[in-house]
Amino acid sequence: MSNSIQTIGAGLDRVSAIVGNVKQFLSPQLDHKRRLSLADAMKSTLNMLSPQLEGKVSIHQDYKTGGVIEGVADQIDQLFLNLIKNAVEAMNGSGELKIRMAEEEKGLMVTIQDSGPGIPAEILPHLFESFFTTKKGKGGTGLGLSICKKIVERHHGEIGIKSIEGGGTEVRVLFPLLGI
Repeated sequence: MSNSIQTIGAGLDRVSAIVGNVKQFLSPQLDHKRRLSLADAMKSTLNMLSPQLEGKVSIHQDYKTGGVIEGVADQIDQLFLNLIKNAVEAMNGSGELKIRMAEEEKGLMVTIQDSGPGIPAEILPHLFESFFTTKKGKGGTGLGLSICKKIVERHHGEIGIKSIEGGGTEVRVLFPLLGI
């Protein structure tokens, strides 16, 4: 009987997560933008995840800038959380994660690169589609990357993914810089 209760509880948790993701995905932007440091937001996200990553994932950070943008803090935190969790899941919980921030001609580039197995080329064009998931049977909702794309677009940025099967994956997010 306790296995049935655990199964029902896990199912309810999953449904709750899906509903929460859908609500966030569909909700209009209600929060006000303010000046944010992307480096501070990334460090905060990594601190929050550190108990899950410690001793399993080697993290290399290279911030050439603090990257001040005009943004919604909760959305940027959600973006970084989703991208890092995807990278860690792709590496099956252990590997190497490289995070870089640098100013470029077009804006502020944030790069998150994992040492996972990479993504097959035929899947790459579908990654930002709502409800598309490669985690069938593993609890994926197919909303994480579509939410990430929506957040980046709300911040007038661009997001892209480069991957080589057997060679890891790199997610690149370009934000416009905040004028001084």
